[in-house]
Amino acid sequence: MAKRAIVPVYILLSAELVLLTLMVLFISWALHISWIIPLCICWGIMFLIMSIAVPAYFKNSKAVMTDKEIFCVRGAVIRRREHMPMDSVKSVTQVITPMGRFTGLNFIIVNALGSKLLIPFLSKDDCDNAAEFINRMISSR
Repeated sequence: MAKRAIVPVYILLSAELVLLTLMVLFISWALHISWIIPLCICWGIMFLIMSIAVPAYFKNSKAVMTDKEIFCVRGAVIRRREHMPMDSVKSVTQVITPMGRFTGLNFIIVNALGSKLLIPFLSKDDCDNAAEFINRMISSR
């Protein structure tokens, strides 16, 4: 997993915090109530998300590919483990964002009959290598 993908996530969360702050200030002004307590609650929740949940998600996320299987683990609080045998893979979709080389916001979607496996936050090189590896495994059957 590309650890630099955490930077755009922090930027998006910061933008959300600014919008949330403006919304709290506007609602407080419109209702003529104190804005300190709601704003402190919003900032406290966002601080916990940015300092605990996001780093834990990236720390606990991993993907392993072998010639027999693809195994992906994601999540911070709720762990999600996904396993797909390489024999059942029918196709692979590679999603590379415009700034993917710098941000690490690239994804691979592995398709099988009746299921999909999403492998998020890969560097561009890892994304290219993984897609090539899976395509090679599919064509060798």
